[in-house]
Amino acid sequence: MSRALSIVIAAGVLLLAGTACRDQQREEQQPGQQPGTGGAGKQDQQAQGQQQKEQTITGRVASVDRDSLTVLDTRRNEVVELKVPGDAQVMREGQRISVEDISEGAEVRASYTMDRDQKVVRSLTVTSEPRKGQQQQREQEQPQP
Repeated sequence: MSRALSIVIAAGVLLLAGTACRDQQREEQQPGQQPGTGGAGKQDQQAQGQQQKEQTITGRVASVDRDSLTVLDTRRNEVVELKVPGDAQVMREGQRISVEDISEGAEVRASYTMDRDQKVVRSLTVTSEPRKGQQQQREQEQPQP
């Protein structure tokens, strides 16, 4: 009987110790911290949202608009829409150019970040112009007004 009593007492002590430890962890949690995040919590999530990871795309320009480009990503073989704000650095042969100066069929490399659901260009470089045959073919395919 004393052995059973010892087991019950030991279980009670362990239960109390676990409860005390949990209460202490709650008190040490910082304001805005989510439980179980190991200190990361809401503050780190906000910082992560502000510091978007820059990504790179290399591909061929499918279409050009005043403030956007449609690019065929040659590595992933997918079409990507890129928003190009006025403060983006757009370069060709070391010279700054506007987005509208880029020809369809040109090869480009762009660095961008995600802003909500849009890919926003930070810098873009035209790495090669379309071959003459490609450019003439595209011009012939476009409907005349």
